[in-house]
Amino acid sequence: MAGTPEDLLAENYSRVAARLLESLVEFLSVGRHAYGDLERLLLFVIIAQRAYSDRTYSEAALGSDPPGAAHLTPLSTNILSLAEAASLPRETVRRKINELVDRGVVTRVGVNVALTPLGIDSLALARKALIRFTAQQHSVLAKLLAEQKTP
Repeated sequence: MAGTPEDLLAENYSRVAARLLESLVEFLSVGRHAYGDLERLLLFVIIAQRAYSDRTYSEAALGSDPPGAAHLTPLSTNILSLAEAASLPRETVRRKINELVDRGVVTRVGVNVALTPLGIDSLALARKALIRFTAQQHSVLAKLLAEQKTP
């Protein structure tokens, strides 16, 4: 009997891998299509995660329909911090951030980078895919937990 959800998934991975990976592939595909490549997607997601770590910003950005918080300034982050978080060279991060700036989804002032209102709005498709991803993971784990309780 598995002790943690991670143990349970590891013990049953061969049975559930296809379901777990299906929604991950969808999220990555949607993100790659929206941002052009996976490195830009990764950097954009890190910037969004940091912006949404501010609860006031997150509630304002996600609480409206359509989502958006043009009246608020999201938390910014910097190139070095992004490079460390993404395990990418600073020059690669700088180049990818410039590409995101060209797309209008982030803004850059010196070394600081933040989401733009367009960037917030562009998260809608990725957010839907991420919610499906999370729900799929939950469903798989719930089923495994239910099977574990059945004698």
